[in-house]
Amino acid sequence: MHTSRWALEPDVAYSGMNRIELIFILSYLSKKCSKEVIAMARYYRYRLPPWARNCLFVIEKCTLPILIFQLCRTLFFPTTFDVFLLGIIVGLFIAFYLEWI
Repeated sequence: MHTSRWALEPDVAYSGMNRIELIFILSYLSKKCSKEVIAMARYYRYRLPPWARNCLFVIEKCTLPILIFQLCRTLFFPTTFDVFLLGIIVGLFIAFYLEWI
């Protein structure tokens, strides 16, 4: 097989396609695949086993009370660890709220 000056890239003229057609096809396939992956990953929670789904629901419901407690604790006894922990809990709460998890 004839190759171009790049060792790993086949000669596009040999395959019967020009570079623009090849780029168009690759961009179309990547967009289509990324949409399917996003659509599949959107509802992953319901594909989990029942015990894991229940654990996820319990963690989601407990996040707000833990967040409020940690916020009060950070306001009264601020330490670096408390601020760091509050940031993690706020991030977890936002992820549950926006249904990223």
